[in-house]
Amino acid sequence: MRGKQIAKTKYNNKGYWLVFYTDFMQGHNFSPEIFHNPFDNDIQVILEDSEGNNLGDAISHFGSYGVEYGEWEIMIDTLSKGDEVMGNLTWKEVEKYFDKKIRKLENAKLKEHNEIKTKP
Repeated sequence: MRGKQIAKTKYNNKGYWLVFYTDFMQGHNFSPEIFHNPFDNDIQVILEDSEGNNLGDAISHFGSYGVEYGEWEIMIDTLSKGDEVMGNLTWKEVEKYFDKKIRKLENAKLKEHNEIKTKP
């Protein structure tokens, strides 16, 4: 669902990046009269690792939850509640989600490293 890249910035100083895209919703039939996006277009922010792997994303477009309030929606990879998306999120809440994903990945890497170190 990537469109035109408009910015890329380091995130958390640990080898992660936020990559900003727009125009990924071109061709979809959303009515700007019904859904108002304060950005006047669609924005997707992808959290990437240093190798360019997509770790998660947040979107704001004419059909996303919370766009009329300048808020964000994220797709959820695994939630025990069974939800597929979380919407009406402030940018701070999106950052908390991204930080949680990074902590999970870093903990898994550390665990794997320790298991390899302790194998005979």
